[in-house]
Amino acid sequence: MEKSYWSFVEAHPAHRSTSERDRDEAMDFLAWCLADQLVQVDSEQGTNYPFTLAQCRELMDLIRSVDGMLSINNNTSHRSESSLHR
Repeated sequence: MEKSYWSFVEAHPAHRSTSERDRDEAMDFLAWCLADQLVQVDSEQGTNYPFTLAQCRELMDLIRSVDGMLSINNNTSHRSESSLHR
């Protein structure tokens, strides 16, 4: 799935960062999908969400990993900037 994600991003570049609110909304949606599917396991109805349980977990992990990379980059750039001002 990660390979498909990056292929899509490569083919459809957005070149803009996402806000914290955007990431929170994506995580909330995925958490809702995940919870709904857990509740619906014994139901014959199924769900209307576009992702399976495994895909929800994988996407949530991917968002967390990107957040981790961004915070590492931000910490590094702040240290570099502060060393320039000395």
